[in-house]
Amino acid sequence: MTTNTKYQQANWFIALENACTNQSQASVAAQCGFSATALNQVLKNSYKGSINNIQEKVEGALLNHQVNCPVLDNITTDLCARYRREGFLPTNPMRVQLYSACQHCQHNPKGVS
Repeated sequence: MTTNTKYQQANWFIALENACTNQSQASVAAQCGFSATALNQVLKNSYKGSINNIQEKVEGALLNHQVNCPVLDNITTDLCARYRREGFLPTNPMRVQLYSACQHCQHNPKGVS
């Protein structure tokens, strides 16, 4: 896991703090795609989950970082994370394509083979 001094100096963390000065933590968390509790813990350096997941979501939502999706072309990293998290949905052709592509995508930390 990333240490306190490393991630609190990172651009994504600074953007997160700045967003929280202009909006409520709940609003920023919703925009980024995680809970207000998780956001509060990240800000206090007590978050026990993956900082890399938080970073990916913040960079996409607040800094507009993008990746090239094999199905959707260029998308922000927070959307990439959201689509990876969604399960297989056989009644939606796009979800079928995304599910299949996400399994082996270079942007999926669990799918790189």
